Amino acid sequence: MASMLDSGDPTSSVSSSMNFVEEALLGLAEDTAAFWTDASVETVDGPSMDALRFYRDHVAASRPVVMRRLVQWPAVKKWENEADAIHLIAEALGETQLQIAFTPTGTEADAVVRRPDGKRVFTRPEVRTMTWLEFVDALRASKRGDADGLGVPYLSGQDDRLRKELWPLLSQLGASVPLFVKALATEPDASNFWAGDERAVSSCHHDPCVEGRRCC
Repeated sequence: MASMLDSGDPTSSVSSSMNFVEEALLGLAEDTAAFWTDASVETVDGPSMDALRFYRDHVAASRPVVMRRLVQWPAVKKWENEADAIHLIAEALGETQLQIAFTPTGTEADAVVRRPDGKRVFTRPEVRTMTWLEFVDALRASKRGDADGLGVPYLSGQDDRLRKELWPLLSQLGASVPLFVKALATEPDASNFWAGDERAVSSCHHDPCVEGRRCC
């Protein structure tokens, strides 16, 4: 900056500003293209989707799609009823100790939040260990508002939790989706299992998801 002022050439400063604006606009254009999606999301019959079409029309194009009847895992039918789902998961996991994330309102897990003093900080959840049924009880108590400051519990994880910690559930769930494996020519790096309610909100991200009914 000092050299520009000493040079006495006002065009240098203007040129620098224009380059900054141009770079910012180009970055905005790239971000818009990367995140752009149609106003509506296509819904298709899962078995009718082949790997080439899935990759060409959705993966490469970053275009979301809902595929019905894509997988035929036992859990798809057996977990349809809330009480049955809770019972079957408890039966499979038994006394397995699970890592449960707790946050004050459900929005503070791995997120940037603003403190009362105005400072923005990155927050992590408190992690507690409990069984599946203890987690369900904690979730229900929190939802009723009688958890004495317990916070919002959420069973989550990005570390291949389904195949490591929750492997007993693999008798009812699949660790991968054949269509995805064929289209991407690789097995997934991680397979995870999430359980919680509508209060648990994560930062903006994307995952290929096989979604069921919330259990509590």
